[in-house]
Amino acid sequence: MRNSSRSRYAVAALVDLTLSKTTRPVALAEIAQRQSVSVSYLEQVFALLRQNCFVKSVRGPGGGYLLARSSDDIRVSDIFTAFASSKTVGGESDESDGSRAGATVFGLWSALDRESIRFLSTITIKDVADGNLAATKIGAKVVAQAA
Repeated sequence: MRNSSRSRYAVAALVDLTLSKTTRPVALAEIAQRQSVSVSYLEQVFALLRQNCFVKSVRGPGGGYLLARSSDDIRVSDIFTAFASSKTVGGESDESDGSRAGATVFGLWSALDRESIRFLSTITIKDVADGNLAATKIGAKVVAQAA
């Protein structure tokens, strides 16, 4: 799983759409202004969001984007997984370099990826928008286990 800026902006944009609590489409320019990011960058993010059925677009005057499904049906892990499976950038590889140390370290990153996805699968966009993060539940559980 790649924790890229695109996936983080995608989560922020979906939370933004959720918090807008409007039935009208929201223009990218509005989201870009609130998120302090360029419209052209958001266009790339929303192309992937639309391709993965997280948002739907409305063309024409008054057009923009709406959530394609309820915010409590969109898991943060789904977004990160969708963006991780898109074309990688910067020539980074998710594979070991073939050395023994590389394979061992790759195992570490693979385990981290699995735990990250497991954690993010407990959180919906609605949870983030409402401030009800599973992290508080998990954090309390970890503290209780340590005691």
